[in-house]
Amino acid sequence: MPADVILGRSAPRLRSAILDGFPFPTFPQLLLSSNDLSELSLLNIPDIPGIGYISPEAMTAGLSALTRLTHLSIAFSVRRSQAGTVQGPPPVTHTLLPALTNFRFCGVSEYLEDLLAQIDVPQLKNFSVKFFGPHISIQPVIRVSQSLTPEPFNRADLRLGPYDATITLYESDSADVWADDDSVPFFHLVLVIMEGKYVPAKQVLSMAQICTQSFPILSSVTELDIRTDRFEGHWTGHDLELLTHNPPWPVLLQPFTAVRTLHLSVGKIRWRFIYWLAWESVTELLPELQNIYLQSPFHDVFENDIERIIAARQHSGHPIAVHRLPRP
Repeated sequence: MPADVILGRSAPRLRSAILDGFPFPTFPQLLLSSNDLSELSLLNIPDIPGIGYISPEAMTAGLSALTRLTHLSIAFSVRRSQAGTVQGPPPVTHTLLPALTNFRFCGVSEYLEDLLAQIDVPQLKNFSVKFFGPHISIQPVIRVSQSLTPEPFNRADLRLGPYDATITLYESDSADVWADDDSVPFFHLVLVIMEGKYVPAKQVLSMAQICTQSFPILSSVTELDIRTDRFEGHWTGHDLELLTHNPPWPVLLQPFTAVRTLHLSVGKIRWRFIYWLAWESVTELLPELQNIYLQSPFHDVFENDIERIIAARQHSGHPIAVHRLPRP
């Protein structure tokens, strides 16, 4: 049943709405009559034009009356990695969302790029994006993320898994991306690179390219946490060999020029990273690095590599300390 039928085509007292998989033929007319709405979630929107699809222009028109909107979630039912939108001429005017503090988006980057070109979000604090690839445009997202806080982001968490790659930026060490606190700014980006199937190594390579494009907001990061997820057993031998012999680490680390503390957590990927640090000329990367924290389990075979890293950094005039931590 269409959502506008359920809501009666007009909902002036509506404060919060979650529409999951409903066709919405009268969008944006319904939202224009709901100007007191403060929380809106539009989920499982069809990813191609047709019944239920909402174009960036229609989305902007529908949001234009929501001056009290603080939380907005837009999620597409992405079934094709190539899904996208046809870009039209640049918008003539912008829609102002003066109260919006939380914005979550899931879909293809072309759609978000068109949407961000038509809206202004001066109070935005928390920005969470999930993109489906392989083709991803990141620059409009970076421009918005730079405006989230007057203070630089000083902490970054990288999660590299077989199904997605994630980077989260925090203003302070105490920030929590899942905390229910609108006053704590963060930027959260998830990449899902699909080519008919999940390709774990390409998730890492794509994240490395994204980090390079994001250089301005990463250059202030002083604490970096790199870990693989709990599905590490899904990495194939081919993926691990690719990350060893054709490593993305130089590209991935290059933007992090201010990092002083590096956390490496969980198994196979960590030890390939250590191997690369030990046997490549990497003293020009992470020039401010002072501490590396490794979580158990430890492998004796890599002790020589760790000692080699310490000696190389000492010789280069950039000494570091390696700390071994128990499993959390």
